[in-house]
Amino acid sequence: MQINILFVDDDIDILNGFKRSMYNLRDKWNGFYASNSADALKIIQHENVDVCITDLFIPGISGSELLRKVKKEYPKTIRVLLSGNPSAKYSVYDYSVAHQYLTKPCNIEIIKEKIEIPILIRSLINNEKTIIKLTGEDGIPSFPEIYYKLECEIYSPNVSINRIVNLISKDIGLTAKIFQLVNSAFFGFPTKIKDLNQAINILGLNIIKSIILFTKVFPYLEMSNALKEFIESLWNHSLVVSTISQRLTFYLTRNRELSEHAYIAGMLHDIGKLIILNMSNQDKTLLNVLDIINNENEIKKFLGATHSEIGAYALSLWGYPNSIINAVLLHHSTLELNNFNITTAVQISNRLANIEGIDFSILEKFDSIESIVELINTKEGNKDEIPGKNPIG
Repeated sequence: MQINILFVDDDIDILNGFKRSMYNLRDKWNGFYASNSADALKIIQHENVDVCITDLFIPGISGSELLRKVKKEYPKTIRVLLSGNPSAKYSVYDYSVAHQYLTKPCNIEIIKEKIEIPILIRSLINNEKTIIKLTGEDGIPSFPEIYYKLECEIYSPNVSINRIVNLISKDIGLTAKIFQLVNSAFFGFPTKIKDLNQAINILGLNIIKSIILFTKVFPYLEMSNALKEFIESLWNHSLVVSTISQRLTFYLTRNRELSEHAYIAGMLHDIGKLIILNMSNQDKTLLNVLDIINNENEIKKFLGATHSEIGAYALSLWGYPNSIINAVLLHHSTLELNNFNITTAVQISNRLANIEGIDFSILEKFDSIESIVELINTKEGNKDEIPGKNPIG
């Protein structure tokens, strides 16, 4: 299947550069090119455009307005906004319509990396209505304003931790979640952390961003008691999985960056469940879905995709690293022990988190992954299970 990509930019040299780069990908990608919004809309009307990549500033309506029209009228299209200045304080209104935003200059390899995975994962979703909902108006929400502001500050040439602390401190709910996490038993500090600056430094900005996603993207968090209880339970489960994933990864690799990615993957491994609830809230089927949300077979029948596939699709649209996307996609798949990675860590941690009486000290009691998996299989009653190759890869 060929992917149809529309590039929109009023700089002819940039468009010609995309054309030259696309030549080597012509067996997989079809390129379409427009120098203004009017021509872009004509192309979209006549072609099945999978991805629209537009500069923010183009003749006619702006790039963000173009994507707003695409979002409404062609909801299956993946929307990417290009900007020439990564530190500019553009309006959240501009970025709220894009699944991703990339900075110029942006070569074709970066674009290829960012859009091939969403297209691939989307092919796993066997329901046209679900794809339209997820990519269009009512499915995967845009990043909240604080996420964009944090991104702008992080990528500013004059980044300031004091401005970051000030930004986060204005959000009382987010600040409370950060203190709740950093002072939990997961971190085990002997004294209570009361300084937000210290808490942010302990957790790291990537983990802060994942907390924002979990707690701020979805608008229904203040609804029914049953929904609140489910989300709080999901939050607690995700914290356990993320912590075990981080510790297991560091225990086996001594790689701090990899361990941080394992933490993020663990925290977001069930985010597909939140997205499903968000979708079902839009079409008033929330209560029915809440009854089957933990039943993968029922969810697959209902939506044509599992929560793992939906969560991975969301993270791929948001531009998360492939290692984290893969861990979310495959966290219920069969273990592959020959090549330990973040996916393996989240798979093991998710299963450990569901075993009663297991705590973080388990990693100090075993000298190999195999011994931990043997314990899991015994506790789950799967004594004869032999870990095999992942069915998806």
